[in-house]
Amino acid sequence: MQLDHFSFEQNPYGILQSIYNALGFRFNLLYSLLKNDSARADTFLTHPFQTLAVALLLPLFLPISLGLFVLEAAFRSGGTIEVYAFKE
Repeated sequence: MQLDHFSFEQNPYGILQSIYNALGFRFNLLYSLLKNDSARADTFLTHPFQTLAVALLLPLFLPISLGLFVLEAAFRSGGTIEVYAFKE
């Protein structure tokens, strides 16, 4: 069995979403923007300024989330735990 605290597809995104939620953006706005075309269109129409702010703040927050992601993995305390079982 192998246990990892390193998920590049989950942890940086989770940190970004948490940052936006903590700043008072509509709850899980980033998820809604990434989910699918209809959710993205609806989110943009109902929250155009927040959607624009998410895009404008991304270059600032992405390096922060990647740095926190590396620290989480180093301390084995990330928001995602991956368990691999191998058949012998």
